[in-house]
Amino acid sequence: MLPIIERFRSVGSTAEVLFPTVRPCHGTTKSHVSHVVEHSKWEHTVAYYLERSPHVFSFVKNDHVDFVIPYEYMGTQHNYVPDYLVRLRRGDGSELSLILEVKGFQTEPDRAKEVAAQRWVKAVNHHGDFGVWDLAVCREPHRLFLMLEKIGEIQRV
Repeated sequence: MLPIIERFRSVGSTAEVLFPTVRPCHGTTKSHVSHVVEHSKWEHTVAYYLERSPHVFSFVKNDHVDFVIPYEYMGTQHNYVPDYLVRLRRGDGSELSLILEVKGFQTEPDRAKEVAAQRWVKAVNHHGDFGVWDLAVCREPHRLFLMLEKIGEIQRV
């Protein structure tokens, strides 16, 4: 399985992320985008822990970044927009790109998104030119620090 790569934009960037908002924002130091827009208290809590984790060397809230994963639900095409993209440094010194979703209650459409994201991760890892990727779903933001620590320890083959 190989990913379908956009012909004229194969690699995304946070360089052009600039948009106005009336929502509360919080400054960042580990993100190329200067602020995280608060869409929910849980997502704000996750940003707080991403800033403080020694495993995280960069992250971005996937807000106006245009990172989407197509999926099908009930015969209709949709786009899944994950909450965060996180770059981790693991215990062995290697790097991992993590798709991080913040979810409390999981619905049927959420399951379809997760399956599509797992397929995307498998395809992009098989391709090999975009580093190693993984998917994580954070159901308890106050436990994110421990979750990142476990992911950082994983030895991928």
